[in-house]
Amino acid sequence: MDATEIIPGSPQGNEAENAQREERRAGKARRSSSPPPKPKGARFFLAADDAKRDGSAVVLGAESATEEEVLVAAFKKDLPFYRVETWRAQAEKKGRNMVLRKQS
Repeated sequence: MDATEIIPGSPQGNEAENAQREERRAGKARRSSSPPPKPKGARFFLAADDAKRDGSAVVLGAESATEEEVLVAAFKKDLPFYRVETWRAQAEKKGRNMVLRKQS
C-alpha cells in the first residue's frame, strides 16, 4: 500500500469524502446564488419633467449612461426613472411543442 493512498471508510477517507462533499455543496450554492445575466442594451432614462405622475403614460426624459448616474439624478430631481431593456423573442421546438424564450 502506498503512503498517500486513502482507504474509503477510514478516518482519513471520511475526511476526504466530507471535504469533497463540502466543495460540491459550495459550488452548487455559488451557481444558484449568482445573479441572472444582465441583458445587453439596457438604457436608463429619467421621467420627463412635465410627465403626469399618475402612471397613465410613460414619457422618457434625459438618458443617463449608467444606473448609478440616473439613480442620483432621480433623487436630486425627485423624479422616477426607467430602465429600458431590449429583448428578442426566439422560438425553440421542444418535442411537439414550440416554446418562446427571450434573448438579449
